[in-house]
Amino acid sequence: MQKCGIKHIYSSKEFVEKANIKARDEMVWVEDLRQEVRFFDRLLSLVSFMLLPGILFRKLYFNDIRIESLATVMFSSGSTGEPKGVMLSHKNINSNIEDLYQVFHTLRKNDIIMGVVPMFQLLPSLLVM
Repeated sequence: MQKCGIKHIYSSKEFVEKANIKARDEMVWVEDLRQEVRFFDRLLSLVSFMLLPGILFRKLYFNDIRIESLATVMFSSGSTGEPKGVMLSHKNINSNIEDLYQVFHTLRKNDIIMGVVPMFQLLPSLLVM
């Protein structure tokens, strides 16, 4: 949190409890956020998503996000014992997803897979998106 300047952790009370993680003051509960969103706002978001062309939807809701923007920071254990942060852009993550699609799209029953990016590293990145 210190290395990245993180001020808030968005999480679920249920997840924190099941994972046996100690709650922190910085945690913002998604269950509480959900109750703060009015029905009208939810309905407007749904209608926008369903009816607006993709380019207009992105312009309205994601205008400040660029493909080169930072999407997540993945920490490795570091060879010196000090965790090292690896910054991943949306482009990096999209590239990983495309790579997976190209492999899984053509799989047959007897094929064997060797991954370049370990799945345990890719999954947290996808969850953050």
